[in-house]
Parts: sequence; C-alpha cells; structure tokens
Amino acid sequence: MLWVIVDPARAPRLWGALGVTVQEGLLGGVIGISAAVATAVLSRLMPVTRRPAERFAVLVEAVPVVALGPLLMVLLPRAVVPAALAATAAYFAAFVVICSALWTRRAAQEDLFAVLGARRIAVLAQLEAPAALPAVFAALQLAIPAALLGAVIGEWFGSARGIGPLLINSMQNYDIPLLWAAGVLTAVPASIVYGGAASLARRSAARFGL
Repeated sequence: MLWVIVDPARAPRLWGALGVTVQEGLLGGVIGISAAVATAVLSRLMPVTRRPAERFAVLVEAVPVVALGPLLMVLLPRAVVPAALAATAAYFAAFVVICSALWTRRAAQEDLFAVLGARRIAVLAQLEAPAALPAVFAALQLAIPAALLGAVIGEWFGSARGIGPLLINSMQNYDIPLLWAAGVLTAVPASIVYGGAASLARRSAARFGL
C-alpha cells in the first residue's frame, strides 16, 4: 500500500483523486456548517422556529445518503452532487451541537444583561455566541469527516473524478493495494481537520467558556 502512494505510475492519479474529493468535501462541509449555524442562530432569535428546525434536521439525517444520492442526481447537475451530499452529511451534526450550545442556560450572565437592558441580539452577539464558540469547533470535528464521507458516496453516483470512482475502479480490477491506499489517504485530511478543530475547541473553551 505504501508503495502505491509514491508509485510514479499510480500516485498522480491517487493524489489527484484525493484533491478532488477533499475540495468537494470541504465545500460541502462549509455549506452544511454555515446552514447549521444560520438555522441555530435563527432558532435562538426566534424560539418559535426551534421545533421546526429540529424536525427538519432530523428529517435530513433520517434519509439514507444512498437513497438521497439518486434523488439529487435527478434534481442537480451531476458535478455538484458530491458537494451537495457532503453538505447534507455535515448539517445534522453541526446543527445539533451548535443549537444545543446556544440554548445552554447561563443564568448569572443572562440576569446581568437583563439588568443592563440589553437587546436580544446583543445577548446573542456578546454572550451566547462567544460561549458557543467551543461547540462550533466541536461541530467541525464531526461535520468535516462526515462531509468527506458524503463526498465519496456522492462520487459513486456517476462522478468521473475523485476517490469514489477510484474505489469502484479498484474493486472492479481487484487492485487491493490501490483500494487500501485510497481509503487510508481519505482518512488523513479528516484526521488533520479533527485534530486542528479539537485544539481550537480547547483554546476557545479556555478563553470563552462560561
């Protein structure tokens, strides 16, 4: 397997496929996490929207990715399906963690803001959002690896580039070393993001944890 990674005949194809998958996974992850943050903030500013937002998140998570892929193939251009599945995979985990953090009760601090007559948006911006920052990085630990997996599955549905087609081709040709190399290499960027997000979560918890 290690030889495949540096093999002049196969390494360019392997690394090129990894680059495509990482790009699609990160794009979808950013979209999914951004949507999760926006939905969580909206539910905090407008509590009436919290229950519908939670139900929508559960619905998104309940639909299997392998069932959602063919539907997206019909609705979207084939080239964007991997990123769309990556966004879907990242959304649920990010929303649950961030929404829970924003709704965490901080009685003493909230009482102080109430005495000072702070507006709801000020409480969110100056108290709840900074206190929820560690949860945002914790959400990254879950969402980005899920997004990369979603991108790989999305590539199985007809994409011509990326780790997904490479895995299928390797299985069809019984190229076991290439199959293992592709799988292991895909875990590397996910592990890097996980470790970096964990470090940022610890630092932000020390700085903003209430």
